[in-house]
Amino acid sequence: MNKCDEEQLTFLYEQWRWLQEQDLLLAKIEGKLRAMRVLAQHRLDNLLNDWQIHDLQCELQQLQHEVDRLEQELHQGMSS
Repeated sequence: MNKCDEEQLTFLYEQWRWLQEQDLLLAKIEGKLRAMRVLAQHRLDNLLNDWQIHDLQCELQQLQHEVDRLEQELHQGMSS
């Protein structure tokens, strides 16, 4: 294998690793969004008291913060 081939192989490996990292972040985001959907559907399907609604909103906000953080990581990885 010559130097050009080795450089090409290194480049492709780095690209593959980057794609794996991006895929992992997207999978985490998808999981958080699915959890948010379940909570929203629970709210629609059930009659909840004020405390339950408050708890549900807190959970949704926490999940949204986690999604925001993951999206920030994703965008940082894309600009690198």
